[in-house]
Amino acid sequence: MKVQSQKWFTRKIMPILYIWMMTTGIEIQCLHISGVKAPLAVLVGDNVTLRCSYDLEGEPLYMIKWYKGGLEFYRYVLKELPHQRIFPTTGINVDVNQTDDHQVTLLSVEKTTRGRYRVEVSTDAPDFYTAIESVHVDVVEPPTGDVNLQVEETHYAPGEILRAICHSPVSNPPMNITWSIQGRQVNHNHVAVDITQRLLEVSPYRQFRTESTLTFPVNRFYRGRFTLGCEASLYNLIRREASYEIFEKKPRVAQVSLFNHS
Repeated sequence: MKVQSQKWFTRKIMPILYIWMMTTGIEIQCLHISGVKAPLAVLVGDNVTLRCSYDLEGEPLYMIKWYKGGLEFYRYVLKELPHQRIFPTTGINVDVNQTDDHQVTLLSVEKTTRGRYRVEVSTDAPDFYTAIESVHVDVVEPPTGDVNLQVEETHYAPGEILRAICHSPVSNPPMNITWSIQGRQVNHNHVAVDITQRLLEVSPYRQFRTESTLTFPVNRFYRGRFTLGCEASLYNLIRREASYEIFEKKPRVAQVSLFNHS
């Protein structure tokens, strides 16, 4: 009954008191989570650490809970020994030695590890405050294949139109493609540059290949040539690239006959 009364007080009365204290200008000091940090994505088979920074504002810590989706997989209770409890969850393998009241480390992640993670931090009596934050983690498989760059011609005269097509390796999620000329990135803001990009689904398992087409008038060479580059990237985990040397066409010298044909 005591526990139920405390929960009822926390859910029903505390929000009313909070609003009243805010409107009357009374300073409130309570638990808050300052941040939950995790990489946007991690490769299949790698480890990942989720970190939670919080400020108890002088309140005693009661419990930390971590969830994936709606399933709790890790709990830390300060007053219990051992402090840690792990609940079996598909795709979750907790490294107990690298896990505590501020972080959880997951070993050898799988595709099923992907998802939204929620952390709940609770203080002890008499207030029983709870703060909640979440973070999303993507899990990706290494792409298969290489970047394929095709250019219509290798020699151009100033003013001629260059058209190139670049295909990324197969991946899920799809890779992003960027272009470069002589090491400098090309984008839509450049005058007379046209870049189109589309996704090609290549298997029933939602594997994708990104196709990007670049079209622009050639107007500058560097000592008679320049390097056209195509880079495919997946988050900050993987980068694959291909390049082509483009040469300036040499003007043809007109042949003058020394003999007068009659």
